[in-house]
Amino acid sequence: MGRNIFQSEAPIAMIKAVRKVVHENMKPEQAYELYLAHANLKKQKDKQSKLIQNKITTETQRSQRRVYGKKNSGFVSVSSVSLW
Repeated sequence: MGRNIFQSEAPIAMIKAVRKVVHENMKPEQAYELYLAHANLKKQKDKQSKLIQNKITTETQRSQRRVYGKKNSGFVSVSSVSLW
């Protein structure tokens, strides 16, 4: 049973479901529904987290382009700037 729990997509949800069956005499069908509900919440949170991370990465890249110039140029040329 241990490997099946820790290799599942949502091990915490699986542990909660098994606990309900063992300690609270919940029917396995109900525990499975509980597992699915918790697993789906985890998937939704992971999806939101990835979307937020992608948005942050995109915004960072845009701000770097504004600071450093064109997309792939690296740094803005300073040869035309007079220091004296």
